[in-house]
Amino acid sequence: MSIMSPGDAAAGLPVSWDKVGQCREMGKVPDVGLIEPGDVILFSPVKPNLMQKTIIRTQNTLAPSHRAWTHAAIAFDGGRMVEALTKKGVCCGTIFDRCRDFRIKVRRAHSLNQLDRMRLAMDAMSAITTNYSLKHALAIGFSNLFQQMGKEPFYGKDSHIVCSQLISNAYMNVTGQKLISSSLYRVTPGQLDSTKNLTDVTIGWRPLTV
Repeated sequence: MSIMSPGDAAAGLPVSWDKVGQCREMGKVPDVGLIEPGDVILFSPVKPNLMQKTIIRTQNTLAPSHRAWTHAAIAFDGGRMVEALTKKGVCCGTIFDRCRDFRIKVRRAHSLNQLDRMRLAMDAMSAITTNYSLKHALAIGFSNLFQQMGKEPFYGKDSHIVCSQLISNAYMNVTGQKLISSSLYRVTPGQLDSTKNLTDVTIGWRPLTV
């Protein structure tokens, strides 16, 4: 399946891991053995909060199936990932702490070899401790209004970032090309779901024994 939902049944051989976050109470874990460094991990909230609803509305030019994705990260080792959070900035996280309240999709840069995808992960890791930019997020949110006014929104400095921009930057730094052809800076999680430069990776749940 390309989208993993909290209610999906687990299949395959059971696994036994110590640090599995929310998965312990669920009795199952994502099959992270299918996730490779450099893969893009997208999250869609089961019950969106106010901020997540705002992100969904911001992506109203996309199809509903794309605009539902509100957060993005880049995998670097199994269930571990690099992401940009409002309070922490760019930091390390784990897919295990998101699987109870979010639908999850994994996508891969199919045109890149394994080494270059590893470089995507390393580039994202090099941005750890970079501040999150609320100005950048607001500029994306009001970009349509800016365009109607004939103005270009200010997306902030390179030293500030949002979740989807982290991935856009890594792709540009490794390949010299845009991941989203229409923009380098105005990149949203929904666009990471819709772009043909990424291909869905089939993942699922494994039973958990602890």
